[in-house]
Amino acid sequence: MLTPLLTTKLYRPQLRPDFISRPRLLKLLNKGLDQTLTLLSAPAGFGKTMLLADWIQQKGETRGAEGKQFAWLSLDERDNELRRFLTYLIAALQNVDVAIGQATLSQLETSPIPSAEATLTLLINELDHLTGRVGLILDDYHLISNPAVHIALAFLLDHLPPQCHLIIASRSDPPLSLARLRVQGNLNEIRATDLRFSRSEIVQLVKQVVTQPLSGAATDLLEQRTEGWIAGLQMTIHSLHGLDPHTTAQFIQTFGGTNRHIFAYLVEEVWQRQPDTIQQFLLHTALLERLTASLCEAVLHPNIRATGGYAQAILDYLVANNLFLIPLDDHGHWYRYHALFAEAICSRLEATNPDLIPVLHRRASRWYADHDFVEQAIHHALAAQDDEMVARLLNTAVTRPWSKGHLVLPLNGLLDPLTARELEILRLVAGGASNQAIADHLVIGLGTVKGHLNHIFSKLAVHNRTEAVARARQLGLLL
Repeated sequence: MLTPLLTTKLYRPQLRPDFISRPRLLKLLNKGLDQTLTLLSAPAGFGKTMLLADWIQQKGETRGAEGKQFAWLSLDERDNELRRFLTYLIAALQNVDVAIGQATLSQLETSPIPSAEATLTLLINELDHLTGRVGLILDDYHLISNPAVHIALAFLLDHLPPQCHLIIASRSDPPLSLARLRVQGNLNEIRATDLRFSRSEIVQLVKQVVTQPLSGAATDLLEQRTEGWIAGLQMTIHSLHGLDPHTTAQFIQTFGGTNRHIFAYLVEEVWQRQPDTIQQFLLHTALLERLTASLCEAVLHPNIRATGGYAQAILDYLVANNLFLIPLDDHGHWYRYHALFAEAICSRLEATNPDLIPVLHRRASRWYADHDFVEQAIHHALAAQDDEMVARLLNTAVTRPWSKGHLVLPLNGLLDPLTARELEILRLVAGGASNQAIADHLVIGLGTVKGHLNHIFSKLAVHNRTEAVARARQLGLLL
């Protein structure tokens, strides 16, 4: 006898009062109906579920009295049992057509159940007789880890009738034949880059919550700090309620991954769901502005990096599971963490193991020095407050051209050396970039850029950008 079903798993969630419909993404979903699979794959808090709920609501409004078009199933960890998964799958489809899956349910009531292939064959044959188009939505598929369920879904996907369309929302890519579907033109992909809020959408969201509109600079800063991450935007904007414009600007400027709401969300929804190996990797690498496998290997404790290729395997895992790791090239060599995510992990490191922080900076500095990246090597040595290492790097830099760092430093003329970020900003200034362009390029706040420029002017003993560039060329800081 099958256990009673929780019917609330079979209905789309209600939209929030402040929900913003996103026509550009609804068009992408509509376009995918002509393909076999639509995959929404993005980290937590990117609005996958609400987007699908809005889509179904809008499709229902246009469909009118013709009946339901979509079957919805919200998955949880208990659905890893194959019989339970298939039972809920059929129940969702019966919300579209009550006659679907009757023979299949009879098989599921037997013990043991027949093979998944034999059971699904009956269901697929029934779906093939449907006259209208049907979409099956599986939400939170990342909670499924049972290979038997993955195999069953792959069989269903491979033999899905043309009038049926599968939609999967997940924080990680499911183990299905995505590459094959992509080549065949049967895969519609919507990822974090698509789901990020645009500037106009941020403005619209702000208007719903904040009594006074944000200035253009504050809006730009909000977009840069959150990188369009919807959960971060919502938490930030709701924190602005009732603040005056000056306090609002100050709040956005200082807002980051250490904010208690952001930190609690990331800990609960991301950190606590990861195995210990991933947590340790994140703690050891979150302070790196850029990541590559060999650099990660260098900063990891020897007990962690047990085998060669370990770091690359973890990076591949983070990418596949959408753990706020952003590729910086098309080859899978260099990455960076989402800024708020990195700040939250660094905050956890500081709270749990502060003595490890200078150790990690020293390891990173040695790696950068060994690979001729002088700026970054000095940056991490300074962060480690290792005066001996800084002096050694500076003495070496006086006599050696650092080919990969693109810099020759006659540091005897500059007592307080520029940090890696300040040198990066200085190059952009020399190229004619405005403060806003620098902020956009480096994904930092406009106020942060101005702060760096003030430090640069002070260290170079100049008063403006033109003098700074001239002085930097004189010192050999710009080639």
